[in-house]
Amino acid sequence: MIELPLGMLTSGMHFRQSIDHNFHSRGLTPQPLLQTDAVHQLYKLCTAACAAP
Repeated sequence: MIELPLGMLTSGMHFRQSIDHNFHSRGLTPQPLLQTDAVHQLYKLCTAACAAP
C-alpha cells in the first residue's frame, strides 16, 4: 500500500494522526500525493479517479 498514490487528510486532523500511527508502527512512512482537510475533496478525487478511463 505504501507504493500507491495516496490522498490523505492533513497531518493535523485526528483521523490522519491515527493513520500515521498505524503506518509508523509498521515501520512505514506514507507519502501522500494530495493532502486536504476536507473529506469531501478526497471523496471527489476518488470518485473522479474511478470514473477515468
